[in-house]
Amino acid sequence: MNTRQELTYEFLSNYRKLNKMTRAHLNDMLEPMLPFNEFMVLRLVHEQDHPNVSRIADLLSVSCSHITSVSERLIKKGYLTRVRASEDRRVVLLQLTEEGERVARTVEATITEYFHRKLENVTDDEMIVFNRLLKKLLEEN
Repeated sequence: MNTRQELTYEFLSNYRKLNKMTRAHLNDMLEPMLPFNEFMVLRLVHEQDHPNVSRIADLLSVSCSHITSVSERLIKKGYLTRVRASEDRRVVLLQLTEEGERVARTVEATITEYFHRKLENVTDDEMIVFNRLLKKLLEEN
């Protein structure tokens, strides 16, 4: 019988392996379109409706300078634009271009298809239990 400590270690080890494998697979799949970190910024700009750099940095738990660098690359690719906030012209917001929207949708579909394939051997009951466990882990303590 496994002790709680052994089960926790096994969970942590498997979680790390899964995370590393998933990131590697997604990076390989997305390489022709854009790096995963650029996609995460595109996704957040879409979800947050014109966020500023500091908002995206907070959501991704990275520095503002990192997001500025990533957003500059996305602007050069034609996926993002800068817009001034109407209530305070000093505030610069990010906005997706039509091309940025198209790329974000394509990448999102690619990621969704990847997970459909990865989970095809998982039963509905297993998915229900797994989702319950994930929700439990995501709860604030």
